[in-house]
Amino acid sequence: MYLVRKIRLIVIGENKEDVNEKYKFIRDAQYAQYRGLNYMMGQVGALYYSCDRNISSDEFKTQYMEIFRASNQVVDGIEWGTGIDTRSLVGTRIKQDFSTALKRGLAKGEISLPNYKRSYPLLTKGRDIRFYTDYTEGELVHDMVLEPDFNLYIKWVHKIHFKVVLGNPYRSRFLREELWKVLCGEYKIAGSSLGFDKNGKLILNLSMDIPVNKEKKENMNNVLGVRLAYAKPVVAVVNSTGRCFMIGDGERLIGYRKKMRNNIRRVQQDVTLAAGGSGRAKKLAALNRFKDREANFAKTYNHQISRRIVEIAKNNGCSTIVLEDIGNIYDVDNIVLSNWGYYQLHQQIEYKAQMQNINVIKSQLVAEKQMQTMLETIELDKRDEFIAKSLSQIDIKQKKK
Repeated sequence: MYLVRKIRLIVIGENKEDVNEKYKFIRDAQYAQYRGLNYMMGQVGALYYSCDRNISSDEFKTQYMEIFRASNQVVDGIEWGTGIDTRSLVGTRIKQDFSTALKRGLAKGEISLPNYKRSYPLLTKGRDIRFYTDYTEGELVHDMVLEPDFNLYIKWVHKIHFKVVLGNPYRSRFLREELWKVLCGEYKIAGSSLGFDKNGKLILNLSMDIPVNKEKKENMNNVLGVRLAYAKPVVAVVNSTGRCFMIGDGERLIGYRKKMRNNIRRVQQDVTLAAGGSGRAKKLAALNRFKDREANFAKTYNHQISRRIVEIAKNNGCSTIVLEDIGNIYDVDNIVLSNWGYYQLHQQIEYKAQMQNINVIKSQLVAEKQMQTMLETIELDKRDEFIAKSLSQIDIKQKKK
């Protein structure tokens, strides 16, 4: 399976001019790719319609292959970035995107052919991204990766080197753990991309090929039932033993969310009252910063919860995690997570579980009408115990159908 992580990079250079020249190389290569993508997709589109949308015709097949040959004069004038092999990567991307467009209804007119923005990330092969540190291979140990002063670098094409911005060790712990596995060779780097975010910062979209644990579980009927809760973020119960786990710090989550929403509400009011000009722009920038901060906190928190859930499933020999669908949950506004990051949490549980060969499904664990009748009479801080008891008393394995 593949996992993609966004990582901020800083170009390393001998001086300011050298750094600027290297940033220019990346932007120029990105612009060349933008031209190549649109030129070649334009050729494919023109051919497709001139052949009356018949991709099975000999004329289409022959001319389609010609578009991707080195003799294609339409893209000959493009100055591709040295050492990146952008032309080959552009051809591969066009083939993939054209095939996807056909599957999604291009022939029926339901969608149009894609066009590419100038900001489209610069494609790069995994073999061209080489991580290294300040330590020799024998000196580097796992705990060093988690230290605040740990430095990580990337050697790329055109003799360009980057410093990886890791940030706070606590907040970036999961990323550091993943990069440690890259350094050890456990995770392989796949085709990735480089681009600039809305603030002009350089971002690497690092794609990692992660091995999946193929080990079969001894007890295929052992299931972990997971439900969002009211005092703690999550309640999890192992069906075979009835063991219950209360996961996460509800007070911390609620306190942070309340603080951030108050800040966002206050700044939104300021934006509404601002007449315009630089004052309004500054307030909008502040509003976006608060929203980004809230999103980053939710993502980190979901990483912690999902990791714990999968860890519990693995340690208890569970072959399946059954996650209660949020649409089935009574009084959803009063659960700790509410709608805040629920779907992201589900995705993170899925990919972490897949790495351990554990299935994940959404289902209805408990008859919600029956649950609702009981929960209405129970105070919020007592509901989690009732949920755990209810989960431990049902045959969760029947819910896998």
